[in-house]
Amino acid sequence: MLLHRQTHYTGKYGLLQKPSYLFIIFLLFPVVISTGVTMSPAITASYPFLLKIFFGHQSARTIDFFCGGITVASSCGNGGHAGI
Repeated sequence: MLLHRQTHYTGKYGLLQKPSYLFIIFLLFPVVISTGVTMSPAITASYPFLLKIFFGHQSARTIDFFCGGITVASSCGNGGHAGI
């Protein structure tokens, strides 16, 4: 006897999944990569404008930490739906 109704995966994304995936792919990933590059002294010696964009090494580290945390939290939250 089943106590809950079984739902079948139809392959369509939900109303909130599409914008959240777009947000992660096109905003968070580039920010994480660019702040990670900004934390490297060798890269910022060649491209000093990166420090101006993120207001220095420490703020780039903080932005990288929070964006990385949001990315990990969203992947953990959606892991059950992705077949992982």
